[in-house]
Amino acid sequence: MARPLSSDTTGPAKEHDCAVEPTHSGPISAPAGGGPLEPPPAIHLEQVSKTFRLESGKTVEAVRGVDLEIPKGDFVCLLGPSGHGKSTLLNMLAGFMKPTSGVLRELGKPITGPGPERGVVFQRDTLFLWKRVEANVEFGLKARGIPKENRKQTVQHYLELTGLESFAKAWPKQLSGGMRRRVAIAMVFANEPQVLLMDEPFVGLDIARRADLYAVLQRLHQESGCTVVFITHEIDEALTLGDRILVMVRGQVALDEPIPLARPRGAAEITSPEAQALKAAVINAMSGVVTDDER
Repeated sequence: MARPLSSDTTGPAKEHDCAVEPTHSGPISAPAGGGPLEPPPAIHLEQVSKTFRLESGKTVEAVRGVDLEIPKGDFVCLLGPSGHGKSTLLNMLAGFMKPTSGVLRELGKPITGPGPERGVVFQRDTLFLWKRVEANVEFGLKARGIPKENRKQTVQHYLELTGLESFAKAWPKQLSGGMRRRVAIAMVFANEPQVLLMDEPFVGLDIARRADLYAVLQRLHQESGCTVVFITHEIDEALTLGDRILVMVRGQVALDEPIPLARPRGAAEITSPEAQALKAAVINAMSGVVTDDER
């Protein structure tokens, strides 16, 4: 099922990227017939567009008339050529930029700016180099005024879940790239976001470290039940992690398909006939979309 969706602009890394002013879910309306109340989807987009004006005066429509709904708890992987709108969409979901037209909603409430219900993990980690690992994980909790004893328990919990308990006192400069990504993931999950937005968080890592981080991320997602929107250029990464694949082409969704693979997923699952058929569909959706100007 194809639906429309943006230009790749990544928001700046700041201390408040993972937690800022709160929003609240909107009212839940009862369905016709007096049945049980149904909660709103985690993410709902209505005719969302984003246009940028270049210095030359030319305008570029990065996102075009996107209608999209993501149920609570889904893990959605977003693929597509560079410059076709993925990061712009993610930045609008994070509240870092406003749409030119249309409405983005989280749990029924319009997204008007950043909020602690939405955590963000960028391509490059945003660790505070002057803070030890445990202080990095604690940062968002402390900023929200969580009592010290509660902070200590939460930090310990997420250090254990990410395999970092023996590195609690380490400085970021003492960690490998994969371990730094673990810290960044622990930081955002410690704030218990309703929605987690990830922009190629494992780019540049070797396959062994990626596999290790896939296991960490899937364990945290399963435990938290949060909704994840995950940008990647790796089809196998999407097949390993996601419940659903969206392909962005020229600011629209060219492909929207569920991933019908049993979990946990290893080499057997992502090389199955079902996975290969979906992989072919993704490649076909992106074929021939890069123009001479984009080469």
